[in-house]
Amino acid sequence: MRIEDAVPGEIFFALPAHGWLSSPQRTVQDGALAMLADTALNCAIFASTPVGTAVASMDLKANYLRPVVPDGRDLRAYRRVRHIGRTIAVAESEVTNADGKTVVLATGSAMLRSASPANLSKPD
Repeated sequence: MRIEDAVPGEIFFALPAHGWLSSPQRTVQDGALAMLADTALNCAIFASTPVGTAVASMDLKANYLRPVVPDGRDLRAYRRVRHIGRTIAVAESEVTNADGKTVVLATGSAMLRSASPANLSKPD
């Protein structure tokens, strides 16, 4: 997965639809599609919040519109933030195949904690 483009509140990711992402039905796994959508969604939220704000995902709703053939061509995820409040952020995404057809529509929300900044160090 790679970032294609990013501006405040919007981000574009790409993921090649390789065979190793396939299910026994020989289509790209729904989980791989959700991962692409969720990663871009959360990055758009992170990029829209003040530095040090803790962001905790609350939910992800994905609607799978058509199967994805593992043809090696790029899937693209476009995400944008729809709402940033004091404690909640909501974003949406659209994943398209290499032919530009929408394959997934997703929404997600995250809890924002500016009073409890993100900290990855070990507790004392």
